[in-house]
Order: sequence, then structure tokens, then C-alpha cells
Amino acid sequence: MEKTSKVSKAVHHQHLGTCYAHAVATTIASVERRIAGRTPMKHEDMVSDITKKHGFNGGYVSKVLEEECGKRNLHFKELLSDSQAKEWLKNGHAILASFHLEGNQWTNLNNFLRNNPKGILTKEHISDPIKLKDDKKAGGDMQ
Repeated sequence: MEKTSKVSKAVHHQHLGTCYAHAVATTIASVERRIAGRTPMKHEDMVSDITKKHGFNGGYVSKVLEEECGKRNLHFKELLSDSQAKEWLKNGHAILASFHLEGNQWTNLNNFLRNNPKGILTKEHISDPIKLKDDKKAGGDMQ
């Protein structure tokens, strides 16, 4: 029997570079809701705890997940391919995708999303090449 994962449709008010904290809080809550007897921490409270420790200018998602999952006896794994992600989704696992942008790329992304809220973002919409690093920091100063 194939399991399915629900996509979070909740939109949370984000300011500055807190998207990483919102993404982690949303992902952890979705997992905890599936565990009998668990009540997830309020979204705003978890985001507040994360940003107090990791700041408001982006964060290292894997580091934050490691800490937050450890507190709750949960586990996470970094997936490195589309095929792995598809397999994990097919088996009902939660997935958090993160990315890293530099400099003008954040401005270009914000402009695109503001002007094309239902558009499909391509690399041509972002002038500078996206540079992925081994230690990717997600989020940034998005005002």
C-alpha cells in the first residue's frame, strides 16, 4: 500500500531571514501530528526558540533539524537526489527542501514572487548563478 504525504498549505508571517525556522517548525509539527499521543509545540513558539538561537538572517537547516529532532527523539536524513526524495514522499515521510541564494539573487527572487505569484521560477529569473555549498545556509535577509 502506497503512503502519501500532505503538503502544508499554511502560510506563516515571516520577517527577515526566518524562512528556515518556519520550514523546520512546519516539518517537525507535521511529523509529530502523526505520532499517537504527541502534541506539537505551537508553530510561533518553535520559530521563536529557533530564531533566538540561530538568528534572523537565514540558518543552516540541517543543523537546526539535528537539534530540534534530537529534542523530540525524531530523526532526519539529508537526501541528495530527486529519486530519493520521490521514494521518501511515496513512503509517507516529510520532506523539507532548502536552497541558498547570494546577493542580488534574493532581490530577484522576491521581485519574481511579487510580480508572478503563480509563475514558475527558472534560473533565468535569477541573474547570478546559484552557488550550492556543502554547508548550505537557507534563507537570507528577505525584507
